This record gives sequence, structure tokens and C-alpha cells, in this order.
Amino acid sequence: MKRLSFILCIITCALIFTSCKSVNITSADELLSKTWQVTNQSGICGELKFDVDSSEAELIIKDSQGVIASVCGVFAVDKDNFYITSTTLCKTYTFGYKVYKDRVVLSHNDYELTFTAINEKEP
Repeated sequence: MKRLSFILCIITCALIFTSCKSVNITSADELLSKTWQVTNQSGICGELKFDVDSSEAELIIKDSQGVIASVCGVFAVDKDNFYITSTTLCKTYTFGYKVYKDRVVLSHNDYELTFTAINEKEP
């Protein structure tokens, strides 16, 4: 009987310790794991892409007449902002972001655009 109790105790402990792993997915992880696009009623469209392997990001915003803004370069992300440092312009651009599952709201200089996810990258 003691042997059976001991075995059950070991099995219970093993199950508790192996099943208690939690995966904390942050908003930064969500931001980096997808490619984002925007199209709004004003005719503005754009795309935001991150290449985590090379630490590069690309943000392109266009209106009906052409490119309004294009920023590409090395990026860094914290919990509220991401930064793209343009290697050609030697300037760092700061964008605020809030991720809501399949959309992200980007802010820069009091302007906001809502992007939607177009795909999820392979891990």
C-alpha cells in the first residue's frame, strides 16, 4: 500500500511540474509574428513587415498619388513602442503601437493608423 501511495505521489508531482509551463506571449511578440496592412477610406494604404532574423523592418504608406512615407532599417521593440533606424537617412523613427489580436494601431506624431494582419509567419 505504501508503495502504491509513493508511486501515485511521484506521478502526481510529475504531472503538476510538467503541466505548469506557461507561455507568455507579449504584444511585441504578436507585433513581430505577423505582416500587417492598412487600407482606409481616405485612400491610404500601406504595409508593415518585420524580419526578425535580420532585425530589419519596413513600413510603407501610400496614398492614391504615390508613396507618402517609406521607412526601412534596423528595428527594436519595447512594450509600447517600436523603433526603426533608417540606415540610409541615419535617423530613428519611433512608433507607438497597441496590438488587438488581428489588428494593430500605430501612432506617430499624433496620427494613428489601424493595420490588420495579413498573415502569420512560420516559427
